[in-house]
Amino acid sequence: MAAAPYRTSWIFTVRPTRGWRQAAACLLLSVLLGAIGSARAQEPAAQDAEGQPPAASAADDGGSLVPLPVVFYQPETGLGFGVTAINYYRMTPGDTISPPSSLSLVGVYTTKNQLILALWSDMFLDEDRWRISSKVSYVKFPTKYWGIGNDTPDSAEEDYTPKALELKLWPQKEIGPGWYAGASANVIDRKVAEASDGGLIDTGQAPGVDDDQSLGFGASLIRDSRDNRVFPRRGSYHKLLVDLYAKVWFGDNGFGVYTLDLRRYFPVGGTHVLAFQVLGIATSGEPPFDLYPQLGGDSLLRGYYQGRYRDRDLIALQGEYRLPLFWRIGAAGFASAGQVAPDIGSFGLDRFWLAGGAGLRFLLAEREGLNVRADFALGENSNGFYLSIGETF
Repeated sequence: MAAAPYRTSWIFTVRPTRGWRQAAACLLLSVLLGAIGSARAQEPAAQDAEGQPPAASAADDGGSLVPLPVVFYQPETGLGFGVTAINYYRMTPGDTISPPSSLSLVGVYTTKNQLILALWSDMFLDEDRWRISSKVSYVKFPTKYWGIGNDTPDSAEEDYTPKALELKLWPQKEIGPGWYAGASANVIDRKVAEASDGGLIDTGQAPGVDDDQSLGFGASLIRDSRDNRVFPRRGSYHKLLVDLYAKVWFGDNGFGVYTLDLRRYFPVGGTHVLAFQVLGIATSGEPPFDLYPQLGGDSLLRGYYQGRYRDRDLIALQGEYRLPLFWRIGAAGFASAGQVAPDIGSFGLDRFWLAGGAGLRFLLAEREGLNVRADFALGENSNGFYLSIGETF
């Protein structure tokens, strides 16, 4: 689990000009789109010495359990403690084509009676012809809200504590080499337990603040040529998702969420990896404020508090260079840019928020390539420290 970004006792006080941000955003955009747009014919085949995908040796049939204690402190939560664990296993003994299946569990409790419980499962069956993902989670955890928009001021900050129960099932069927089509069902039961007195949430001015249940169905199309799902070194992962929530079921307002996620991985010098991601999210209808696309957090625009900027549509770009150092220790450097807008026509090159940073990696499970990562990132007038398991993308 990733600790939420916190504000240290010092921040940058010089805000870069819009012109500098525009130039940097153009450069990052051109590099990312050029990398992702490379012809598939130039993509090396992901095979080991015997011509088999590396997943064949990622874990034995018996599986492996990786537990890790969680201890943290934040002003909003007090002392937090718990445990997280990941179990890798084979659904069918002797199936060396399917990647290892995984079961992930996290449980955290704080001295202010806040709770996170989550269970994730990713199953791979029938020589990777079927992939079935599922999630059950319950969260009661404080966070922050600055309103809707790409330029909300720091002074608009207010606190609130959501309570949410979510269940999701997402089966996918291989329809061609590396291509998967899927359908999903998602149930979200959400409430605001506490909110700052007189704020936008407390006074009901945040969109959909009174909605408490949503039931949605979705469809997906995925192209996956990665050599390893946990730590890819080459290949690509492209995903198109459509999720529709209709008010005729539970929610007071119907809405849709449309996601395009493009990722590309390049080996550099044998042991280094250069990774890129372009992410676009659009919405329709009337989504509630806490389901708006959001920038910030430990996986998208590190250096900003999760949800610091949110609106109906989002675009984000990030690149990361990953390299081993010695023994089980590795490092990474990264840069990202992102913005939100009320509609696609409102995006602009001078509206990107930029962030960058570096971090260390500790190889927790050598066979699976699973890392514990510790990252420090700088945004514009903000920063964050992140401790989590697995790569950001």
